[in-house]
Amino acid sequence: MKIIKNLFQETIYFKLLYLLFALCSIVPFVNQYTGDWFKFVLVYGWLILLYDLFTRRRFLTNRYLPWIAIFLGILLVTTVVNYDKSLVENGKMMAYTVLQFLLLANIDLHSDKRRTKREILLLNQVAILGISLISLASIVLFLLRINGAYFTQVGTEYESMYYFGVAYGNRLTGITANPNTLGIVGLIAIAAMFINRRLFPLSRTVKVLYILAFLVNFACFIMAGSRGAEVGAIVFFLVYLYFSWVKKLKKRSLLVIKHMAVFCAALVLVGTVYLCFKPIRRGLGYLPASIALMTEAPEPGLEDETAADRLERYHVNLQRDTSSESQGNGRIALWKASAVVVKHHPLAGVGKYDVKAYFRKYMPNASLPGLEGGGMHNILIQTVVSYGIFALPALLLLLFMIAKDAVKIMYHPATRKTRYSLLTAVISAVLLLFSNNMVEANILYTTSFMNCFFMLYLGYLMYFLQKDVDTASPGALAQENSAGEAPGQ
Repeated sequence: MKIIKNLFQETIYFKLLYLLFALCSIVPFVNQYTGDWFKFVLVYGWLILLYDLFTRRRFLTNRYLPWIAIFLGILLVTTVVNYDKSLVENGKMMAYTVLQFLLLANIDLHSDKRRTKREILLLNQVAILGISLISLASIVLFLLRINGAYFTQVGTEYESMYYFGVAYGNRLTGITANPNTLGIVGLIAIAAMFINRRLFPLSRTVKVLYILAFLVNFACFIMAGSRGAEVGAIVFFLVYLYFSWVKKLKKRSLLVIKHMAVFCAALVLVGTVYLCFKPIRRGLGYLPASIALMTEAPEPGLEDETAADRLERYHVNLQRDTSSESQGNGRIALWKASAVVVKHHPLAGVGKYDVKAYFRKYMPNASLPGLEGGGMHNILIQTVVSYGIFALPALLLLLFMIAKDAVKIMYHPATRKTRYSLLTAVISAVLLLFSNNMVEANILYTTSFMNCFFMLYLGYLMYFLQKDVDTASPGALAQENSAGEAPGQ
């Protein structure tokens, strides 16, 4: 009986099941067989919510719940208003989103901090292991030069075609859906390793395994050539270094200038490392195609061309095709076209699942690459197009309230080192995915791994902020420092 009670009182079991499902969803071939599993996870999550609602009601203690309720309420209203637009599918997504905010991103405020830290360690370890295995399999495909395509199947109908190995302009796709997915999940594994290294003592064996996992995931991150993942990497390490260094400021005089100096120093370091790794990124990024060009038969009509000539021609064309302008044109065209859809459906949007149909309706001859697989490639624009102009301010208001408390705690002189380190790690992880979603759309209105990781860390951020905000006065913090854990522990 106690075991059954724990299953409905402890959310860690639900989070583990959800995380495992999310890891499986990274690989399309595996994801097509997880439908029943996810239905079970969904039902299990709602049972936990209902049990809590009629017993402890602890999820109601989240001080950000009013802002979450406003946002979810607007999504619910627009889903009902759009009853003629894939109501069943949009209704399912609404149920997923509610569960993500109220359970996946909600931490029991009565839970001990040490227990929550252990939960972070466990989930990070599972994510690192799962992603590293996916990255390793992708590297093996590359080394063995195994490339091709397959269809995923739901019931008796074929749904989508996916490539494996090297594809999409000779970028490493591996066993994931596309190179952008491989790049961002590899970066998430690297970030999780940095977070674990900062927050927890690790044995020598674990450190060695982390080094090996880092090399595998970094290689995939590089050869995937995902610019969105690169943006996330820059933001993660910039925020991580800035907060790590700024806490070491002792004197409070000229504080603004010192903070600016620390930020500039972090920016210079991250920028320098990025520029140093850029040749590595290009070299590894060209590697898949270079090997193919050196070994495969020449194209028809170019039989007299040597392998070196083919390689040079490929590099010239790739330099042109992967320039910032050519890479951004597809997304920019998509973002501009979204204004047409919003103009016709400003209040309630067109729902999550009918975006493509309405783009084709209003712009039948437009070429909008990326619309089918990646949505709007910007989470803010995706919100407006799918749920209307009121959903975006509600989302931004929620994020603003969280950011306001984060600034208040991070710059408070009496914030303890342990809490500061926790918040540094969690804020860096949240901003990694949020910045990536300025050119992608996978942290909301989906059940992807990126969504799972973002919601988990958004929940940890709200948890640690509320633990701090409740004792934000200098006197209370000073008293807690003397009576509780010692600073620097």
